[in-house]
Amino acid sequence: MPRLLIINHFRLGDIVHTLPIAYHYHQLGWSVDYECADQYHSLFDLVNYARPVLADDRRSDYDDAVNLQVWPDRFVEWQESGMKLFDFVYRRFAGVDRTIRLAPAPHIDVPESVSSSTLVFPCGHSSTTNHHPKLVQATAE
Repeated sequence: MPRLLIINHFRLGDIVHTLPIAYHYHQLGWSVDYECADQYHSLFDLVNYARPVLADDRRSDYDDAVNLQVWPDRFVEWQESGMKLFDFVYRRFAGVDRTIRLAPAPHIDVPESVSSSTLVFPCGHSSTTNHHPKLVQATAE
């Protein structure tokens, strides 16, 4: 089974929005590791198709690596493109279904009330569009 490393160290929203790329590769038969900050590793308790890893110098252990980070190396390119952030990130992955799929790990006991709920979290606080959490919640209701 080929091994893929996805690199994306920044912001919870960026990681959640790019999980469909991990899922896509998983569906194609890849073993997917997702390199991100330790503070985001618990998110992967809700994902059974990718495994969180810390940054290290063992990137040669992978058959391929995909760097999804825009900041800092691709920020100017993104700004000059005029594209929305995730349209810019996903342009390299044409045809990938951008549906975010959560599938809890087997050791996570999810109560029915949670499994039939909608996950809402504020994002955009560090980008140009700021969504107030109360407005996000009111809109979701």
